Amino acid sequence: RIDRHYAPRRISLAIPNHVTRLTGTLGHCVPRGEICAYVCSGTSCSAPITEFGELETRLAETEAPA
Repeated sequence: RIDRHYAPRRISLAIPNHVTRLTGTLGHCVPRGEICAYVCSGTSCSAPITEFGELETRLAETEAPA
């Protein structure tokens, strides 16, 4: 879903649940259930997003208009 719509400034990273030694900003992003997403800007990240509906809403805010 993350790459379905054009968002030229979006970078998405899929990090497997077993990876535990992340550094920097990603070091604070830990898996939490079936879905766990963070929307980051610069060096600041949102609280964990664990619902697909909320993720859809946040992604729509970053997509280029059709």
